[in-house]
Amino acid sequence: MPKKMLTLLTIVVLLSVSLSACILPASTPPPTVNATATGGLPFPVSSPNAMLTEIVSGTQTAQAGSQPAGAVTQPPAQPTAEPVVVPTATLAVVPTATPGRPSSYIVQKGESQYCLARRFNVNPADLAALNGLSANAFLDPGMTLKIPQSGSWTFGDRALKTHPVVYTVASGDSIYSIACAFGDVDPNMIILANGLKEPYTLTTGQSLQIP
Repeated sequence: MPKKMLTLLTIVVLLSVSLSACILPASTPPPTVNATATGGLPFPVSSPNAMLTEIVSGTQTAQAGSQPAGAVTQPPAQPTAEPVVVPTATLAVVPTATPGRPSSYIVQKGESQYCLARRFNVNPADLAALNGLSANAFLDPGMTLKIPQSGSWTFGDRALKTHPVVYTVASGDSIYSIACAFGDVDPNMIILANGLKEPYTLTTGQSLQIP
């Protein structure tokens, strides 16, 4: 084949290939992304209030799911108030009157055998004999005497002074010496009548009700 003809044929082939490339459809371009009004990407964004509601709702749902079926939600327990301790009043121990004739008695300062025999309505000789004492023996405060359960006072009236009466305390007086001065008065009754408290200290000039 002549050289000119070969060159011409080559040119024709190249032109045919170029025209074919121009006629073939171009590849599909990627979709156009339109910007939103705020310039962001077009995906849904929850508002802050909506996000908070979703978080709270999700927390409550999780708590409800953790409880067993049928369980009743109890309100939080209220703190228990500390009990208030109210101090109780201390009542004074007031002795009661000697119940009749006791089986024994502890001697107090200012008391004698005759005093106790009058008070308990017993024979002083029986009192001395039962305790191994002479008739005129002095009694020491704090000693315990046995009291006879029979016999009675036979030496006249047991009362030495009229009572009830208001008595004015003199120097050296005690509840027990005053009771002895009246004869048949129980010292415990004087204590009760005047609301006295131990150690029953008296003041000179003080007024006492003698029952």
